[in-house]
Amino acid sequence: MHRCATAWAAILALALAPLAAKAQSQAASRAVNDLALRLYGEVSKLGTSDNVFFSPLSISTAFSFVHLGAGGATRLQLEETFGFGAGDAAEALRKGRAVALAGERDDSLEFLLANRLFLQEGLELTDRFNMGAEDAGPKVLDEVDFMGDPEGARRRVNDFVSDKTKGTIEELMPQGSVTADTVLVIANAVFFQAAWKYPFIESSTVEMPFKGFNGGAAPVQMMRQKETTLRIGEILDSQILELPYEDGAASMLIVLPNDESQDEFSKLEANLMEVTLEALRGSMNFDEVDVYLPRFGIEDTTDLKAILPKLGVTDLFKSSADLSGIISTETPPLRVSSALHKAKILVDEKGTVAAGATSVAVVATSASLSPPKVFMADHPFVYFLIDEGGTILFMGNVRGLPA
Repeated sequence: MHRCATAWAAILALALAPLAAKAQSQAASRAVNDLALRLYGEVSKLGTSDNVFFSPLSISTAFSFVHLGAGGATRLQLEETFGFGAGDAAEALRKGRAVALAGERDDSLEFLLANRLFLQEGLELTDRFNMGAEDAGPKVLDEVDFMGDPEGARRRVNDFVSDKTKGTIEELMPQGSVTADTVLVIANAVFFQAAWKYPFIESSTVEMPFKGFNGGAAPVQMMRQKETTLRIGEILDSQILELPYEDGAASMLIVLPNDESQDEFSKLEANLMEVTLEALRGSMNFDEVDVYLPRFGIEDTTDLKAILPKLGVTDLFKSSADLSGIISTETPPLRVSSALHKAKILVDEKGTVAAGATSVAVVATSASLSPPKVFMADHPFVYFLIDEGGTILFMGNVRGLPA
């Protein structure tokens, strides 16, 4: 009887495993999306003319490794800010389960999520941290000599990021961001490349003015599509449009204020903090649309050490940080010395290329019958790159474009 019960328990565990993994994925997706909106709220305050672009997925994934080795108040702050305490979200992020893009895809869409832990040679990780790192996949750990050759170690990190993003992000960590006191760098890279399901015809692209704030305007190359059946809606005094990529596994969601003023754009940004991605998408229906979208390319760098304390992560960068669960070898107390994020996007007639990378350096202290709707993105807008599961891969805005 005991053997039978044990067998049934094993069978039940196998049957429930996919459900548990799905619950983990959903928890991780919610955590990433919540961080995206709150992080956007802080980053967009840094300027009114600069464009914003970042990958909440990359940032959350990198800090899920920090959470693995954090304790006390430091761990609680990470859980509250990143949502790691709900449904094993941090574990799901380390395993890449927050994204629905895993698996084989055709040539129209390419997605890559990669992690690498660069550890000072001669040091050993705690069993808990090592096991959690191994769950992220093979060859995650790489030993380097920060103490003897910090510049060479920095190049190793940057080479990893450049390789995984196909050269899109070449120098994530600038000179001086790695020192002889560095004991660990956690690096994450995300790469996305996809063709539009309905490509813009290059011969239809024309020069048009992009209307900035305060009545200013700059000429841009405006791509155009005529009478295309797309999901479009109205919410938050804005039009919302979804542009799908080729195999339907991802899309770009654009939120365009009806009014071109800076006050209305700021109002939209504030309102976005109060709604969910599900609510945005739920306001949409299929209709015939004439689309006008500028061709654009944006590169943005975010100093997370300046942003995260505003969201509640305060101890991590101080000598009071509790990162005692990372390294088992006797070392002085650890803290995070730098947390850098860089992201880049290129949108043209064929599709989109986007990449994001995050580094965390740890140091030891010493169809319709009516006329087509028109979506004219000739003034500032907010946009998301999302996968078919509803996870925000990248988020940004276009507030102005160079002439």
